[in-house]
Amino acid sequence: MLFRTRVLEKHLRDSARILDLGCGPGTDALAFAKAGHRVVGIDAVPEFLRHAKAITRKVARARFVRGDFRDLRHRGTELVGNIPFDLIWANASLIHLKKKELPPILRILKRFLIPGGTFAGTFIHGRGAGIFSGSFVPGRFFSYFLKEELRLL
Repeated sequence: MLFRTRVLEKHLRDSARILDLGCGPGTDALAFAKAGHRVVGIDAVPEFLRHAKAITRKVARARFVRGDFRDLRHRGTELVGNIPFDLIWANASLIHLKKKELPPILRILKRFLIPGGTFAGTFIHGRGAGIFSGSFVPGRFFSYFLKEELRLL
């Protein structure tokens, strides 16, 4: 069973409000919207947003904004609105932060969750960080995390 499916079934009420952080090409946003949830996707890559809008155009429950999730500290309401989310979904997005950037970002994200809301994120297991040229978008930065590092957050 997909991680996304487990989160949907276990943690969300019907018609939940979801922030898809670093939504990429919109695959997860489409699945959430088709399941009846209201989705706001944010990404900094224009090509990803074009694709996300194209695949969700028949689903009225998804909208997308261009922005860097680090901007949520100062422009959060402008970017994603002022209604808190039931779920913040960070699938392979926070891996692009430097490790020292993660704790303050997580504190900011907490402000955008309803009390008792769910944060679900995926990370790359390992040590180190750096620019990787072999990804879908060449030249992106990646951080690798050990479970112990994430537990301390």
